[in-house]
Amino acid sequence: MRLTSPAFQHNKPIPTRFASMGIRGGNNLSPPLQWSDFPGGTRSFALSMTDLHPEAAMWVHWLVINIPAQTTSLAGGSSPGALPRGSCELFNSFGEKGYCGPQPPAGSGLHRYQITVFALSTENLDVSPYTPYPSLGPVIKEYILSSASLTGTFER
Repeated sequence: MRLTSPAFQHNKPIPTRFASMGIRGGNNLSPPLQWSDFPGGTRSFALSMTDLHPEAAMWVHWLVINIPAQTTSLAGGSSPGALPRGSCELFNSFGEKGYCGPQPPAGSGLHRYQITVFALSTENLDVSPYTPYPSLGPVIKEYILSSASLTGTFER
């Protein structure tokens, strides 16, 4: 499976427009994403974006489940409100539903943001939008057919 973005390359900087509104030049736009080479039998996708910096402790910036199997991309700025029908955004670590872009503490160094898309063998994960990221893992584990990740960096 493969995950890419036309906005940035793997292990390269995420453009500022995808950062939080609290960052100068940030528009809090979710990045455009494209995935391919997923296995047959895929019935839906799930997506996560987490900050891998030790200080962030796997801070969740975006969680989406129940993305229809025929979906192979998300347009930039699709969160909130422009995701494929049936998709469900969960609450992030900021306590908000949907995408919240990078906003690392000033002076904390380079942060790595990992976006992962999971190909799932079920159409619908029946979980609450308030389900925390650590609790989602065990729920989707039995349905994961494949996954792919893309990591971008951001620093201020």
